[in-house]
Amino acid sequence: MAKETVSREFKEQNGFVPEKIAKTMALFYEQVDALAAKVEENFEAHGACARCRPGCCACCIDDLTITQAEAAVIAEQYPNVLNEAPHAPGMCAFLDDDGLCRIYRARPIKCRTFGLAHRWQDEDESGEACEMRGICELRQDDVDLETCDASCFIAPLVMDMRLGMMEKLTFGEEKRIALRSLFGK
Repeated sequence: MAKETVSREFKEQNGFVPEKIAKTMALFYEQVDALAAKVEENFEAHGACARCRPGCCACCIDDLTITQAEAAVIAEQYPNVLNEAPHAPGMCAFLDDDGLCRIYRARPIKCRTFGLAHRWQDEDESGEACEMRGICELRQDDVDLETCDASCFIAPLVMDMRLGMMEKLTFGEEKRIALRSLFGK
């Protein structure tokens, strides 16, 4: 009963979610998880740990936003969690008392990839285009990122672009939703 209520209310507030969005997101999550596993494997070949461990929630902060598609998946798969109290402000609303994610199977793309080494294009101090590299601050001393080849990194912009395209095709627009705002809908 609670599942139908949350899903119906969510759909009324955020627009109709086609049945195929759940299948599309499941496939996208599988692809992202497979890519993340390969990146982790390549990174670990350089002698560094690339995985967050259960309970490591230093990056699980408040103020995260997700897409409408990600929100719809959470609402469909975890309606009971949305009827519970969120974690106290300051940390992700979906953490439990032990620092574990209550929506792990439906966690957003940002959460699936955050602890991995990232690379992106930016500008240096002189305004020249350059490649930037970063990793979770808890693991930044494990390895020299400059010695790692491209297979050790994930490119979040590519995933964001694919997610944005799915949003536009499904909902007609890209819209971000505060993760904490899903509670009580």
